[in-house]
Amino acid sequence: TIPYNSIYSFLNSQGLALGDSKTYHWTVIASLLDLEERAENNHDITFIKNENVGLGETLSGMNTKIYPSPSNGQFTVEFDSDRNGYAEIELIDVVGKIVHTSTRNILNGKNLMMMNVDAPAGFYFIKVKSGDYQFEDRLTIVK
Repeated sequence: TIPYNSIYSFLNSQGLALGDSKTYHWTVIASLLDLEERAENNHDITFIKNENVGLGETLSGMNTKIYPSPSNGQFTVEFDSDRNGYAEIELIDVVGKIVHTSTRNILNGKNLMMMNVDAPAGFYFIKVKSGDYQFEDRLTIVK
């Protein structure tokens, strides 16, 4: 039995990380107040390796930083731009669901974007896109 919030600790204990390919059979058992009546669901969960995530990669020297991580939902996205325009920031959960999107004006030079996101505790990916620039990194939110 592995509590939901311990899944990443479990993967770590197995020598695995996000991006590794491995299938596990999970049985989820739920009981209200530990009564004899229980609901049970079985799931095969496959953690797959995705070569296209590109964590930490920048295009054209965007020099992006995201901090602090872990965060309580308030964090800063910092990057350099060689032009004025717009940047789109996406917060994506580990199953690929976009949980927050924000579009901000940017200026030529250093840009600091203070973000305040109401998202549950967990592991997320941050994607910053501006024109032909794109950057992805990880963010942990704790409550």
